[in-house]
Amino acid sequence: MRRGEIRWVDLAPTRGAEASKVRPAVIVSNDGANVTAYTPPSAVLWVRKGDAIGIHVDVAHKRAG
Repeated sequence: MRRGEIRWVDLAPTRGAEASKVRPAVIVSNDGANVTAYTPPSAVLWVRKGDAIGIHVDVAHKRAG
């Protein structure tokens, strides 16, 4: 895995109101760490406008591809 790659991740098991689904996520750790990491840090992606809170980051369509 390389930083910036988008991979499908299974979010199960979850707790409470968290969505237990398979979703796309972008790998955010550096390539060196990814060589040995069993579960590299990633950021889950979704498309839904209007639900933004302080920890959400908007990615412009032109930048996201």
